[in-house]
Amino acid sequence: MIRSQSLGAVAIKKVIIALFLLSFSRTVLCLYSVRDVGFSDIWSSPYQLYYFVQDDTPEEYISNIKNISHSILPESNVIFKIINIDKDKDAPALEHFHFWGVESLPSAILVSPYGQSLMLPLSSTQRPFGESAWPAIEGVISSPVRTEMLKHLVEHYAVIVLIEGSDPGQNERAREEIHAASDEIKRLMPQMVKSIDGPPHTIVLSEESVAREKVLLWSLGVDRPAMGETHAAVFYGRGRRFGPTMKGDKITRRNIFNLLYIIGLSCECGLDRQQLLGVMVPLGWGPEIQSEVVRRLGFDAESPAVKLEMRQILSSGSGRDIWGGSTARLASGSFEEYDEVVLELAKMPGGSTMSPAQLSRLAGYGQTPGSAFSITLVILEIVALIVILGGIIVLWRARMRAT
Repeated sequence: MIRSQSLGAVAIKKVIIALFLLSFSRTVLCLYSVRDVGFSDIWSSPYQLYYFVQDDTPEEYISNIKNISHSILPESNVIFKIINIDKDKDAPALEHFHFWGVESLPSAILVSPYGQSLMLPLSSTQRPFGESAWPAIEGVISSPVRTEMLKHLVEHYAVIVLIEGSDPGQNERAREEIHAASDEIKRLMPQMVKSIDGPPHTIVLSEESVAREKVLLWSLGVDRPAMGETHAAVFYGRGRRFGPTMKGDKITRRNIFNLLYIIGLSCECGLDRQQLLGVMVPLGWGPEIQSEVVRRLGFDAESPAVKLEMRQILSSGSGRDIWGGSTARLASGSFEEYDEVVLELAKMPGGSTMSPAQLSRLAGYGQTPGSAFSITLVILEIVALIVILGGIIVLWRARMRAT
């Protein structure tokens, strides 16, 4: 009797251990998609907004700059600093000041995490300084297109911004390519690792409204003189641009599909974490939108515990360069290497629906550290089930002998 109880206890222990392994593997396998991680601010660098003043700048102007910035910028990925050119003669930001040949002070220069800079006017001859500085500073993180992006980034799978050029035919062709790629992703969404309500959403920036989107276009590497061509960019998560800004005949169904497809993958897909996290545009991100993100995702991407899990997962990435170039080069809007963007990725699926197994192979495109890790966990599940079955058999035999 004592021996049967001992055997029964051992079996129960085995069952408990197996259930733990099964629960652990399921939890890890179903953690986060690339899109999920995009709503966190991990491994993101802020934009720097430098205000340049001098000794004789009116104190009222400096006070206005501080007050407006403290009101507008805290809930954004932009931080500011005031530099007195007469006192801060060794400030590194003066490199940008001299590059732009600034003649009128106070002035502002926005610098991206990758070193590109943009000079912004702060004053106007028609209005008092405080009245002209407010819209100038607000325009750093907000514009009509970015306001629309904020809504759809949360509600939809991703956002595609189409910037129209001067050629109506090229604009129409780009619309058709984007529409086709979005439809293909919509068809695949039910098979992806995470459920998402809305399919990719397209925002069209007309040629007439370009002037209101100076900061956004600059962050995409789109030069105003080059606006004759049509441009397009894919965004997800917290305003992260995924891949390069496409232009002209590079805006194809296949290119867009591949960029969109990766956004729906598990973040364990083994790709370089910098490329997966994309390049943020200057953007405000208030508590209201963060609350909506939490409601839709089912977890808080800003939670320290969640960000720790994400960092651990992304740190095991293979570091493969899927774009054929560095992330810094992508951020600068370098289009020359873009021919390599999608050639290494999956081909466009045909008319038939892809099975989960095909989708999994497409996600891994070969054996990667991420896919190998997932396979290992699946094997652990099988072993756990065998252990559970063995424990039940041992427990049953023990009871039969006891009777």
